[in-house]
Amino acid sequence: MFRRKKSILLNELSKNLKKNKDEHLPPFEKREKVHSLLLLVTIVSRNQGAYFTDTFSKHGASLSISMFAHSMPPADIISLLGNESTTKKDLVLTIVRKNEVREYLDIIKKRFSISKASKGIAFTLPVSSVSGIVVYKYLSDYNKEERTMSKEENKEEIIQNKENDFELIMAIVNKGLTDLVMEAARKKGARGGTISVARGTGNSELAKYYGVVIQPEKEIVYIVVRKDIKDDVMKAIYDEAGLDSKGQGIIISLPISDTVGLEKEVENTSVTDNKE
Repeated sequence: MFRRKKSILLNELSKNLKKNKDEHLPPFEKREKVHSLLLLVTIVSRNQGAYFTDTFSKHGASLSISMFAHSMPPADIISLLGNESTTKKDLVLTIVRKNEVREYLDIIKKRFSISKASKGIAFTLPVSSVSGIVVYKYLSDYNKEERTMSKEENKEEIIQNKENDFELIMAIVNKGLTDLVMEAARKKGARGGTISVARGTGNSELAKYYGVVIQPEKEIVYIVVRKDIKDDVMKAIYDEAGLDSKGQGIIISLPISDTVGLEKEVENTSVTDNKE
């Protein structure tokens, strides 16, 4: 009986000591090496997304998902193409380490160069936070170097943040009102957008407080624009489809750190600037 009580007391003491130790540990990012993460967004024609999800996964990406979307080019472009199926898109979202992003961009460039049907656009966005250490370790493949016994496990390429000419505008609006968003955006210089269907929920307590009822059926419009027109485009969208309108739109922008497929946009801008 005495030995059993002693054993129980020792177990409880051990648990308390471990708990106290954990409570006094510094944050994970202060005591461990942290890999910066990027969200790699790839927009391609319908049925092209599977290639990227498969290839990225084989290359080591922990998470790569594809979803159906459709683009909204100007009406005159659609009439010239004569086929609305060309507006159907695959939207591929992939989490990658910042120091490995160039490898993924090279894969994309190689694929885009095969034919017109395989072309698209791609860009990266910085991931500012992740909910939970376990999730972070999974997304970053935290033990990759240890697992592969790389000779350069303590070496990490540092890619400096560089200026980029583009930003991503995301407009989350009620279903069926994306035309309002695109019309407003085009008036301020945006060239086109990509749309995906989503379902959202609102905080009921905040809805009562602010007198806003959030409709669950949503559509998200993704528009890549030049930095110099970003503010004007966002204001135009908000005026037409903002939170206090029938669109109940929530509009945000995110910095883009790398792009593929937008070279012509830059060239066109340069030509326009030179003419002025």
